Amino acid sequence: MKNGWIEKHEQQRISATLKAQFRRLDPSEARDLQTQASYRQTGLKQLAQLSRDSTLHRAITRDLFQSRLFLVGQNPLSAGERLEILLQLPQYRLPLGLLAEVAGVKTSTEMGNTLFHGALQVLAIHKDDVDRLSRHSLQQHSARPWGRT
Repeated sequence: MKNGWIEKHEQQRISATLKAQFRRLDPSEARDLQTQASYRQTGLKQLAQLSRDSTLHRAITRDLFQSRLFLVGQNPLSAGERLEILLQLPQYRLPLGLLAEVAGVKTSTEMGNTLFHGALQVLAIHKDDVDRLSRHSLQQHSARPWGRT
């Protein structure tokens, strides 16, 4: 696994930055992962329906599928390559796995280091991770008396 950062861009500015780990997938591995239940059930098409029934799915859909996301790091990226990414969500202390395709790459230099900025197209999120996040959220909410924060 390689390390990097996911930048969420909104209105031509960075609105959030999260730590991420990622690995490159060869084409056959990418196809295999997309057909596994953990990703097949939470692809772009399925999330539209799931978002109608779940506030967590709605938030994930809004944050991941309706924003411009970039993977930033020192590891070279290529347009068209598929990645499996573990996004670190600090509010949950749990990772969220996702499959993405690099749509385009730009480079920049910071403090003498070349950084690669890969524009991401999210293909699917890991269903088991979303289920864990949902359970964690419910546990946190039920631990508060009377639902107060």
